[in-house]
Amino acid sequence: MKHNTRRSHKSRSQKQRRSHQHKRRSHQHKRRSQQHKRSQKQKRSNSGSSKRSGSTKSSGSKKRKHNEYFQKMLHAKKNNLSSFNYKGQEYVGKQHKHLGMIYSKN
Repeated sequence: MKHNTRRSHKSRSQKQRRSHQHKRRSHQHKRRSQQHKRSQKQKRSNSGSSKRSGSTKSSGSKKRKHNEYFQKMLHAKKNNLSSFNYKGQEYVGKQHKHLGMIYSKN
C-alpha cells in the first residue's frame, strides 16, 4: 500500500503561506502603481499643456510669502546675527557646517 506523500493545500507551512501572500501583495501593488501612472499620464494629456522644457517655469505660479518668524530668521541669518527676538522669545543661533546658522529657542 502506497501512501500519498504529496501535501494538501491546507498543510502548507507558515513560511510558504507568508511567501505566497507576499508575492500576491507585491503583484497587486505593482498593478496598482501601473494604473496610477496611466491615470497620471491621462491627467497630464488632458490638461492641454505641451511637454515641459527643463528651464522654463510655468507662468502664473507665485511663491507664498514667508511668515513673520521666517522673515526675521532669514534676516538674522543674512546679517550673521547671533540671535533674534520673535513674539517675546529669544532665538539663539548655533553655527552649522552646511546650513550656516541654526536658530533655536533659548
